[in-house]
Order: sequence, then C-alpha cells, then structure tokens
Amino acid sequence: MSDLSAASPASSNDGTDNVYRIALSMSGAISAGAYTAGVLDFLMLALAELEREKAARPARFVPPNHDVRIVAMAGASAGGICGPLSTLALGHGMVFPPVEMEVDGKKDTGEKQRIFCVLPSLYAAWVEKPRMVARNGVDPSLLTTEDLDNGKVVSALNAGVLNDIATAALRPPAHPATIQAPHEFLAKPLHLYLAISNLPGIQYEVHGSSDKDVYRMVNHADRVHICIRDIGSDRRVASKWAGTDNPSETLDLASLQQDPMKWKALAKASLATAAFPIGLSARALIAKQEIYAGRWFPAPRFGTAAIGPTWPQWEPPMPEPFPFVNVDGGMINNDPFEFARYSLIDDWETRGAANPSAAEDADRAVIMIAPFPEGAVVPTGGYNDDTGLLSVITRLLPTLTQQVRFKVSELAAAADPTYASRWLIAPRRRDSPDEVPSSDNIACGLLGGFGGFLDQRFREHDFLLGQRNCQNFLRNWTESKFNKTSPNDPWVVRLCGLALSKEIPAPDWPRMEIEALSEVSRRIKIRAKKLVPALVTQEVGSHFVRWLFRVVWWWVRDKVLNMINGMMLADLLRRDQIEDGMADGSRDRLRNFTPQERGVFAALALADYDARTVTGLATSLKLTESQIDGIIQRARALDPAAVHHVVQSRYNSKDGQPSYTLARRRLSAWKKFSAAMPWLNRVAGVKIG
Repeated sequence: MSDLSAASPASSNDGTDNVYRIALSMSGAISAGAYTAGVLDFLMLALAELEREKAARPARFVPPNHDVRIVAMAGASAGGICGPLSTLALGHGMVFPPVEMEVDGKKDTGEKQRIFCVLPSLYAAWVEKPRMVARNGVDPSLLTTEDLDNGKVVSALNAGVLNDIATAALRPPAHPATIQAPHEFLAKPLHLYLAISNLPGIQYEVHGSSDKDVYRMVNHADRVHICIRDIGSDRRVASKWAGTDNPSETLDLASLQQDPMKWKALAKASLATAAFPIGLSARALIAKQEIYAGRWFPAPRFGTAAIGPTWPQWEPPMPEPFPFVNVDGGMINNDPFEFARYSLIDDWETRGAANPSAAEDADRAVIMIAPFPEGAVVPTGGYNDDTGLLSVITRLLPTLTQQVRFKVSELAAAADPTYASRWLIAPRRRDSPDEVPSSDNIACGLLGGFGGFLDQRFREHDFLLGQRNCQNFLRNWTESKFNKTSPNDPWVVRLCGLALSKEIPAPDWPRMEIEALSEVSRRIKIRAKKLVPALVTQEVGSHFVRWLFRVVWWWVRDKVLNMINGMMLADLLRRDQIEDGMADGSRDRLRNFTPQERGVFAALALADYDARTVTGLATSLKLTESQIDGIIQRARALDPAAVHHVVQSRYNSKDGQPSYTLARRRLSAWKKFSAAMPWLNRVAGVKIG
C-alpha cells in the first residue's frame, strides 16, 4: 500500500485541514479486554509506521493526501481500562521494532502463535498478569487469599491483583522505548472519557412555575474526564467540545517523566470503571464540586447541554474534594459512544449537530471496539406468564441494566447503511465480508467474560485476534472524502512498513488442560473457605446468627462449589476450550462434535442434576430424543479418559428411564447414602432430570 507512485501528495488546498479525525469507543468486556488491547496495539503500530514513512520518505514513497489523528478515547469497564493503560504505554514510549512477547507454557510455538507488541506493558497488563492461578502457583492471583488477611472482605476475587497491574502500568516498561511521546498521530490535547457508576449519585433539580415546584433526579451514570495536554502534537484537531468540558484531571508528560505516580489518578479511574460488582472491589474516587458545575452533556436535540447539580445539605458537611464510591461503569453505560462522537463534532453548539456521515463527506469517525458485539438478547422462552416472586426478582436487575443501556439514537444510526462516520471492530475469525462478528469467536467469551482469566492462552488468542482484526479493518477501510481526491490511495489509514509487510496470523483455538481446571477448582475451594467466614464475621454482629450462618454454609458449601465447577466445565465443553484427553486423529475428539452436540455434554456437566434422561435433555435442549440418544451412545463408546466420556448412572428416573452423566462426575458418599433411603432421598438424594 505504501508503494503508490500515482497517489496525490498532501496539500493544504485539498479540504479544510486535510485531517481525518478518529475517536475510539471501547465497550465493557471483562477479560475480553485482551481483544481490545490487541486492536489498540496494532492501531498504534499502523499510525506510527505511517508517520515514520512520511518522515523518512523512502524510495517511491508518496505521502497520502491527509493525516490521521486520534482525538479522544471513551471506554467503560474493560474498555475503560484499555484507554488509560494504552495512554500510559504511549506516554512512556512505543517499542520499535515490536518486541516478541512470551507465550504461556510454550517456548517454540511456531510462526502462527508468536505475538509482537509495540505496547508491551499493555500486553502484560491484559494477558500476562490477570490470572486465576499464577504461573508459578505462588504469586498473588485472583484466587489467592492475601487480601483477606486483615479480615476485611471487599470482593469475591482478590482485587489487589488489579492494584498491582495498575501500579506496574505507571512505571516505565522493561523494554526500552524507541518512539517517544509526543506522538504526531495524537491530538494535542488528548481527551479520555471513562464511564463510572456513581453509587451515591449526583442530584439535579427541575423547577416548575414557582421556586417551590421542584422535581429532583439523581444521576448515577457518571464519568471521569482526563485531559492529557501534550502526549500528542497536533493542535489542529483538538476537540472543541471536550476542550470546554471541565476535566476531572489534567496531566502532562513532564509529570509522568518526573514521577509516574503523579499520573495515579489515571490508574485509579481505570480501576473504578472496571469495578465489576461483587466479583471485584468497588472503588472510591474523589472529585471537586466545580467539576460538575456546568458540565456538558451530549444532547443531540439541543446541540449540547450544560447542566449543574444541586448539592444537598450533608450532615456532617461534605468535604471538598468529596469522596464517592463507584462500581463498573458498564453496569449503566457499557458503550460510552456519545462522548467519543461529541469529541469530534465541530459545531457542537448547533441544534442537531452531527458529524458528516455520507462517505463522500466523511472526514471523521468513531471506531467502536466491541468484543461482545451481539450485546444483550432476549433469552429463549423469555416471554412467558411466570409471575412467581423469585422469577421476577431474578429478572429485575438484568432488566434495569439493559434498559439504561438502551440507546435509540444508536439503533437508528446503525440501521442506516449510508453512515460512514461510525465503524465497528469486533471478533471475526474468518475475516470474510459476510462473516457476522460474534463473541463466539473470542476465547474469553465463556462464563460471561470472566472465563478468560482461567487460562493465559485464552487471552493470548484474543489479543492476537484483536491485532489481526484491526489489520484487516484498516486494509479495507476506504470510505472518506479523501477517497475522491486520491483514487489511487483510497485508504483512510494506509498500511506501511511492518503494519503492511507483517501479516498478523490467525491464532490457533486455545484449550485448557484438565489438570489446570482442577487446580482452579481447588483454589476456589481454598478461597471460599477463608472468604465466607470472614464475610459473616464482618457483616453479622450477633454470635448466634454468625453460628447459624456457618452451619448453613457447611450444609450448602459443596453444593455451591459443585455448581461453580459445573458451570466452568459446561462452558469449556460447549465452546470446545478444554483438552479432551484423546489422541490426535480420532473422529470422536470434542472438537469434532458440533456446537449443538457439545451442548449435551455441557448439560451433563452442570450441577443442577446428578444425572439426565434422554427425555429431559431433549426437552431442555430442544432436540429430538433420537438426536440425544445418538450423541449419548457415541460418547459412551469413548475412551474412559476422554473428558466428554458419558456413562449410564446406576439410578433411573421415577418413571423408570435410564439416566446418564459424565464419567468424570462422582456422587458424594452422602448422596449415595441418601439414595438408599427413600425418605431421605426426597430431601438430599440423587436428582435426575
């Protein structure tokens, strides 16, 4: 792409300023943030290589007729971590040529699995460090218990690991940087918007015809706005809208170079946006009241809206700056697209202002990076008449969360095929134009996004896939007004140097060793043994009630742990992410079963039932009984060492049907004893479905 002798050189007379502006919007994705990190790493490589070739002017190189600049980044949850950590990495400098990273457990994986990065600290933060079990089995990990030593419980997982990751990101990387900030492909200043869920909330008032007519509202969809003055060098593309919005923090390169801890506000904000409720610790931030005074809110109908809060009278008086507790920003605003979009709008004060959307006019765009592009879906069987209390309670929180994320304006724009001002990078394995992007294509998609922490190979896969998808996106991205002025150089971001010559390989599909899964299960049991009593002691004052809770926990502990283990194994089987223990070449390897067939093994792994009948499986999986029976008989004939080997249970259902289970599942002695006692079996015996 860089050898274009017929391309038109850049010209100040061609367009207003000959700059294509980009803002990034990065969705929440938990462990699948590794995919977003891979996208960012390659995007920065591509933009840096383009600037390097423009400066070096190698033989036959003709510069493109426009520059490309990143103006702003917006993110929530995992996407909210990626923005600050990539910015920190860019502040410390890029490593060129890209450095090869260590791949977990394999020293000689071949060309296909080698991973190279220009932002190695971003790779370390997303791929190497967030683990359920440390590589050496000793270092702090999400399942170790040192965070409980003081008796205080703040999360189900060891959130101290994230503190260590954020602190490490502040320090200069081990690999020497060769491309120093400021970077020409970044705006001066660069703006970051991180979505947070402010638990106390910010109060606003709507006044009626008199001063006494007041209606109050509380906004929990908060944000942290960080302005970095000089990490970029292009003043032409400084955001007009973000430039008038009060930043929570203003940072500069001199302070980072003098003392990286002076940028700790950036690290703290990244932890706040990713504080997944219960699983990870909530985070306290501090802010000044003036930050909220006249804060800009994207409001397309009115151009924008500057609205100040009404502060209540606190007892005791609120300190200044004041502290507030936050949880995962993706809980309310998982796609902070509007902040990215408004950062690009020039005439933002005009009602109905928008970025040019027609391909022939587009000179700016929001790139959405979404590891889970399908978002929320209505579950099969979701429309029913079950008004039972527990049924309603279990649906309530997902209902509220999904509703606050629903954005009509984004649906309307996405439905318009003529829009060239917003683009999506999402997981694709085949890179075919007709391929529908899906979280099924990422390895971190299991267990609702938490499964990527089970094995580093899952995160390696997604990082590499993110790099590959970004390369293919840029290779095919041509819709802009600069396409008209230079037909021989149609690309928005022309690939040059290593971004062009080094093809990012399609990663091998990763599978976890069964022994590693067993170790995770063992660590979960160890953490639960320490966490639950500590939580009861922390939250319950009465000694008698504490004793009662401990008795209940003793009674349900194995059931809870079996449920967790069953969920992990079920998703690994369903997604073919577990080594099956069979020889290469066997037609009955787990990978040779269809996803629908693997769903049978997943159902047998779940702890809801001790064994399943053909009829029960057919009903729950919506398959015919003959299909279920064929899968089970095929799996019964497998090598007993196979993870998906099925055996017939010694217990039949009430109507006399034989039942089946996975060979690796074992009934406890208590279950076997209960099954032998009809009166006890009704309460605690073998459950067949």
